[in-house]
Amino acid sequence: MAPKAFTDAEKVAEFVSDFEQYSARLLEEAVQEQLRASLQEARAQAVEKQASFEPEIERAQEQVKEAEAACERSAEAETAAAAEVTAKAEILAAAQAELNSAESEHIEAQNNRAAEAQEGEELREAKSKNLETSKSSLQTLIDGSWLDDEAKDAAVQAVQEYLEEIRAEKALVAGVPGLGVKPEERGDFDKVLVESVSEVMATKLQELEEKLADRAPAEKEAKTELLGLWALVDVCKEKVSAAKEEHSTAQAALKEAKAAMKPLKKEVTKLEKALGKLRAEQVLEDEKVKEADDAVLALGRLFEAAAAEKAAEAEAAAAAEAAAAAKEDEVAEPSPKRARVEEPSLEEQKDATMEAEDEAAPAMGTPSKQASDVTYGVKVASPARATRSRLSLPTPPAEVA
Repeated sequence: MAPKAFTDAEKVAEFVSDFEQYSARLLEEAVQEQLRASLQEARAQAVEKQASFEPEIERAQEQVKEAEAACERSAEAETAAAAEVTAKAEILAAAQAELNSAESEHIEAQNNRAAEAQEGEELREAKSKNLETSKSSLQTLIDGSWLDDEAKDAAVQAVQEYLEEIRAEKALVAGVPGLGVKPEERGDFDKVLVESVSEVMATKLQELEEKLADRAPAEKEAKTELLGLWALVDVCKEKVSAAKEEHSTAQAALKEAKAAMKPLKKEVTKLEKALGKLRAEQVLEDEKVKEADDAVLALGRLFEAAAAEKAAEAEAAAAAEAAAAAKEDEVAEPSPKRARVEEPSLEEQKDATMEAEDEAAPAMGTPSKQASDVTYGVKVASPARATRSRLSLPTPPAEVA
């Protein structure tokens, strides 16, 4: 849509509110000076207001710059916090992976050692049973220290079951009840039986001890390995716990940095809007200065138009007066050609005179006075009027104030 075109009067009235009351007096010098002064004052005010925006705009720009710098620092802090979160997450992931690996290795070592551990445990249990049987049941039978038959039978049964368990000779197992004889009542067979059973028990104990001794280094190593892996798992768990705490701290810092960023962004937006408003107002004042300049030019054109209009009116009045005078002169003094056409011949004039006298004689008896004022029927214009007609000039235009 094209902008509205303003007349010169509207341009001036934009700055001089009561311009309408001066529109009919534009040729008065005092009015012209007053209008010029009003426009110059309006222009000066617009220029002053326009200039007043510069320090405000500079301050607003500085504020925007500071807010943007703060926002940039906050963004850098947020970026650093995010990087820290990433780094801590990587550390946590590595610690978790290390823990998983240690736990897997620990479990695998435990599984690999389970069979051997079971075997070693069985050997130890067998040794313990051997010692218990030898020192308790067998020794009771050898010493004959049982208190009653029930105790004796229990001891015999325990030794017999143990010998069966270790797969001793059947004859030896079958002869165990013979141990239920008091030492002083034993014969040679009984004594041999006691020695044989004792020897089998001792041999079995030695066998178990040798097996346990052979396994001791491996078991020790395996135990040490398990203990090491168990300790490693504990260390890894501590690392994971510390990494989780550090990761949580980094996440909290990132959250705080993001929270600090929001109001800073809002402040930048607010200050930029304020700066934009100041610049827009400054542009409006720039336009106002230009409009004031246009109004000064428009006022000059209005002065010129008023002077031209007055000069045209004076010229038109003078032309009208000259035309009226010329018409009056034309009616008062006929042209020579017309006079010649209306002038009668001498003979006609004489006949007319005589005829008039004959007609008037019976009534008046003397010649008519009217006839004496007529000379051959020709009317002559006044010399003074003829002179004025020839010298008639247009009335000079009125002096323009």
